Amino acid sequence: MSVRRVVTGIDDDGTSRFVSDGTPPYVLANPALSGMEVTYVWATDTKPHMPNAGDDETRLDQEFFPGRDGSRFLVITYPPGFGAGPPGSEVATEDMETPVSFDQLLMHATTTIDYGIVLQGELTLVLDSGEEVTLRQMDTVVQNGTVHGWRNSSNETAIVAFVVIGADPA
Repeated sequence: MSVRRVVTGIDDDGTSRFVSDGTPPYVLANPALSGMEVTYVWATDTKPHMPNAGDDETRLDQEFFPGRDGSRFLVITYPPGFGAGPPGSEVATEDMETPVSFDQLLMHATTTIDYGIVLQGELTLVLDSGEEVTLRQMDTVVQNGTVHGWRNSSNETAIVAFVVIGADPA
């Protein structure tokens, strides 16, 4: 999927301008997960001051999740079959002698608040409590730093836009 990024900013005389219009600076594919793609649309590492010139802080060497004053705007493509397996399913990897639950490999928590919007397909959000909810096109989610994982059980690619905002740990 091709994402278009339009960025505005203020020029030297204080007039609003379009700073850029094109593709985001980084699109990363994971060769181990065919069809998985992360598009880095925008990133900040410090609390921004407004208005600004629209200077782009997005870098490939940034941490995936922002620090307390940072943010990330990502579009993630999840191929069919991606993610946490059905509860109780097991998987073995090359460096493991004993298979573990596939859910355990993909479950994670972050010190962020994440706003997600499903743009295409459907994706199941799995919590460590065992609760699940399937999100479909135009469904939204607010992820509040809880342990969670994602699963695409459908035969269709799922695409989700996320705004990830750094937070203080509890």
